[in-house]
Amino acid sequence: MKIKNIIAFCLTVLITTQALPLLVKAEFSGTNDQATLSLSLSAAEVNIGEEFSADIYLNTNGEDVVVVAAYLNYDADSFSVSSIDAIGSIFGINFEQNYDNVNGTVKLTRGEPTPGVNTASGLVATINFTATALTAPAADNITFDFMPGSTLDSNVILDDGQGTDILSGVDNARVAVTEPTTVSLTPATSTLTAGDTLELVLSVNNVINLGNIVTYIIYDVNVLEFADADFTDFLNICPAGDPLDEPFADEFASGTVSIFANCWDGVSGDEVVIATLTFTTLATTTNSELYLTDSELWDIGFMELPFEITKASVIVNEPDIEPPQRSNRAPSGALTAGTANAVLSLTTDEPAECRYSAAAGSAYASMTPMSVTGSTTHTQTVSGLANGQTYNYYVKCRDRDANANADDYLINF
Repeated sequence: MKIKNIIAFCLTVLITTQALPLLVKAEFSGTNDQATLSLSLSAAEVNIGEEFSADIYLNTNGEDVVVVAAYLNYDADSFSVSSIDAIGSIFGINFEQNYDNVNGTVKLTRGEPTPGVNTASGLVATINFTATALTAPAADNITFDFMPGSTLDSNVILDDGQGTDILSGVDNARVAVTEPTTVSLTPATSTLTAGDTLELVLSVNNVINLGNIVTYIIYDVNVLEFADADFTDFLNICPAGDPLDEPFADEFASGTVSIFANCWDGVSGDEVVIATLTFTTLATTTNSELYLTDSELWDIGFMELPFEITKASVIVNEPDIEPPQRSNRAPSGALTAGTANAVLSLTTDEPAECRYSAAAGSAYASMTPMSVTGSTTHTQTVSGLANGQTYNYYVKCRDRDANANADDYLINF
């Protein structure tokens, strides 16, 4: 293997400062001169189907409070609430706790008897969400329902016996939902004939600033033989002059191909094609899997990227040496007097190209192609028919493996 490529890549990123994209911080609304509520996310970027949580924290700003109401609005098109957890809450009494995944609201009210609570960062509750759809928000999408002075929305009630709301500000949250980065071999399933060439595309999907990939492809040497790896697509999308050296594929061991590619400025996209791999099929199999192992991805700042892996499978059949079987000929027998045109038709047991001739024993190459053919139903209109005459048409068909009928199939009427 060209280990020098990997070492050089590591040295370069260690001595080069790269600017990485930052998540946009959520906004603070109101002031912080009195009590504030804030949201603390377990993750600001998640994948579809992934769970995440938002902790609600209270800062009483030195005051004793007895009730907190945290009313939230969230993007119901992108998230759903799965549960509300009050374990560890600084408030022991639950007055209200519900959520609405249709309208995207959470209503939570908790209390603590006099003297209440006095905290700089006390946990009120945890809201558990599931990401359901992609979103790249330009504004906060989990927010407190808050208007200073109103007691109809989020509020913090002072322990003064008068129900004074001292909530002056809230810190909202912003969550992006993305597709998971995947390293894949496509197509996922291929059906071939022994001796055919299997072509697979190795790609990284839904990635930002990919700088380097190392992966190993495992395959069955009894079924497949590695032939080549073409990196043309990767070099086309990687900015000119970026690769330290040509990307490469090596037969690391029997049944293992190692792949290495890097790009200094990084490549991003829904599908970044790394290489097109070709194998020769050697033997028949009902299912042989090719899978990726020991894969590693790094971004341009040499930070490891999380990703998922997909695999591919191949079915290899015996070569087809049988010509198409023909059936359901029409027309036949006597046609209605005065018929001037007739439609010749037949079916085959596999897709085929059928031809016809009025002369028996004609070679397939010299016959006339039927006007509708190529699938399993074949037709041809003949004209100039006369009463009292007998017509014979002879049909031969050839399948996609070039197996042609040697005998005629007679359509007689």
